[in-house]
Amino acid sequence: MVKVTVSCLPEVTQEALKALFSDIFNILKKHTTITWVEEEKDELIHFPPDKMVYGLGQEILAEVEGLPAGAELRFATRYIDKTESQRRIFGEDIVRVIKGHFPAANVVCHVKPPDPLLIVCRDEG
Repeated sequence: MVKVTVSCLPEVTQEALKALFSDIFNILKKHTTITWVEEEKDELIHFPPDKMVYGLGQEILAEVEGLPAGAELRFATRYIDKTESQRRIFGEDIVRVIKGHFPAANVVCHVKPPDPLLIVCRDEG
């Protein structure tokens, strides 16, 4: 499951968060070749509360983790290079979306590489 965490947001309404959530979800779907996200159950986008109000909205940090690793990732260097390029474009799209909602903020997005050793267990019931 792909997890996107967006921290250091200024105080906003639930409607504004839902709009940001929707825009980030659409970016995840746009980059389905590296995210494998097709519907909302395939991802987790969350906005953790920040305990310190000072400076919120000046610097916004997005972190993406849990990108799935395909079997070919372990065998083909060319595939790894292609994946890094795709992750960079994906991260730039996330920055662009957040910046569209908060134009005065400095936005940074960290996209962690796929982890072929990650084991994901889930209860579908």
